[in-house]
Amino acid sequence: MSLSLKLLFLLVFVACMIIMGSNLRKKKKKIIFLGDSITELGVRPGGYVTVVSDFVRDADASEKVELVGSGISGNKVTDIERRLAQDVLLREPQVVVLFVGVNDIWHKQKHGTGTSLDLFVQCFESIVQKMHNANIKVVACTPAVIGENGMENKEEWDELEAYGKGIKDVSAHYDIPVVDLHAAFKNYYEINNTGHLDEGVLTTDGVHLNAAGNRLVAEEIWKVLKHFI
Repeated sequence: MSLSLKLLFLLVFVACMIIMGSNLRKKKKKIIFLGDSITELGVRPGGYVTVVSDFVRDADASEKVELVGSGISGNKVTDIERRLAQDVLLREPQVVVLFVGVNDIWHKQKHGTGTSLDLFVQCFESIVQKMHNANIKVVACTPAVIGENGMENKEEWDELEAYGKGIKDVSAHYDIPVVDLHAAFKNYYEINNTGHLDEGVLTTDGVHLNAAGNRLVAEEIWKVLKHFI
């Protein structure tokens, strides 16, 4: 082989290595936000996923992280379990923020089509286990609120506590962090809802988040999520 041909092969090899190295550097850590309409709305301007994206930018991590919203209105834990393979596992994220439970309780109270606590915990654990087996890091969130006045919505709030405990128990078994949004909302209301309003403080309708609610959810999630970036 002539010297010029050897040199050409060497140059091609070096160029390929540079391209490969560049591609590796550009590959971002994918974080999926998995949930219901609260997450579906969360990717809009001012939504909690968008606010988390602002935090990522402020931390100079935008080149390292890709945030993906995967929220579908009306989803309960059973719906998320059914679409987990297509919407999460096949996309190979490194981290998933799992925010589910409101519809499982709310629809039960409102339409009789919710999810029993036993089935909720069973499905939630199945979801977590599948992601655990795929080496995906999980950040679990408790469902935040159904009605902003705890006295008028005691039955719903008691259910939020029970389903939240189920989330915490499963999360403890798999050693994954929990963002206790229900506790954060309750603490906020003690100071900022002295008029005992049922909506308009952190939500638009007692469930879906307004600007302040999106901000609070984003801040609480970021406290945990920033350690995965």
